Amino acid sequence: MLKAYQHVGGNAEERLGRMFNMFVFAILSGMVGLIAYEIYQEIGGSSEALRDHYHE
Repeated sequence: MLKAYQHVGGNAEERLGRMFNMFVFAILSGMVGLIAYEIYQEIGGSSEALRDHYHE
């Protein structure tokens, strides 16, 4: 059998731990991506000044 199939099974605690780790990794990756995007936008500059639509 392939070695990868050993990680498919396991008890519920192991699977829950893997799912939790994957969830945390996805959240952190998304946050890093958003921060990188904001930095990229800030470096590139804005074509127009910020406007406060709420207080207009």
